[in-house]
Amino acid sequence: MLQAYQQSQAIPGMQVAASLRGQLIVSEGLGYADVARQLPVTTTTRFRVGSVSKALTSVALVQLAASRRLDLDAPVQRYVPGFPTASAPITARELAGHLGGIRHYRPGDTHDTQHPEHYQTATQALAVFQNDPLVAEPGTQFFYSSFGWNLLGAVIESAASEPFLHYMQRAVWQPLGMAHTGADRADSLLPDRSQLYGKGSRLAFADDVSFKYPSGGLLSTAEDLVKYGNALLGKGFLTRAQARQLFTSQTTRDGHSTHYGMGWRLTTTRSGHRLYWHEGLVNGGSASLLLYPDDELVVAVLANSRQGATLDVKSLGDVLLSCK
Repeated sequence: MLQAYQQSQAIPGMQVAASLRGQLIVSEGLGYADVARQLPVTTTTRFRVGSVSKALTSVALVQLAASRRLDLDAPVQRYVPGFPTASAPITARELAGHLGGIRHYRPGDTHDTQHPEHYQTATQALAVFQNDPLVAEPGTQFFYSSFGWNLLGAVIESAASEPFLHYMQRAVWQPLGMAHTGADRADSLLPDRSQLYGKGSRLAFADDVSFKYPSGGLLSTAEDLVKYGNALLGKGFLTRAQARQLFTSQTTRDGHSTHYGMGWRLTTTRSGHRLYWHEGLVNGGSASLLLYPDDELVVAVLANSRQGATLDVKSLGDVLLSCK
């Protein structure tokens, strides 16, 4: 299925992994990580995951809340005092559910001519948007915002008393054995990273994504993402209460469900199975991470072009379930 899709869409390289009841059942690379050098995608090739970064960042929020270092319902200025005060308080919980009223990207926002700086911390990167007006009163509208998640990165830095990337490495990726997950750093040589492609096999521009590590600037592999999904569905890494915070839909102030928890979209498949998931679409990459809690199934699909995200990955889980 994936090989036919990869070839029909002229996607240079893809990667897929899936586990059932905690056991890896699929892991393979398709196509090329570097077309010009004919380097194939392997299971350790690292891809840009785009907004799947939000799902990876989400666990830090419940960890810090559990240790009482972060109050999810306090104004963000408690942790980022330099962030401008809005007409109404904005909380970390609202930001995590895209209810904070922070704007999303505008045309040109993701091009490096707009952000030529390399930011060392999430707090530094707030300069990109912090003085812009809100697009809605906090709590009143679901408005998807990557910049809202960048603000959460700064909140995490303050609550944890260390840079965002350091915390994630120490508290999440290293304990879970996610050896191929981290920032897509423009200031470092990154082993095993796929080239970035536009449509077909045209190389995409290698932009600096340091302004959005918490929301869309991470690299990973399909196997690492499956490890992460299993940790969230299993026992030992999170408590049931912590997992419930991630996977319970938030509501607007007037009571409408957003079908979005804290960094996770919430839906059901065509066959009626619960599905927690997130997609990522970024220059030179695309990704999907799907968790089926009723079946203990986790699926991750990555590609080194934007076209990979157009796959109907929700049906992919049903196909795997029908074969179990």
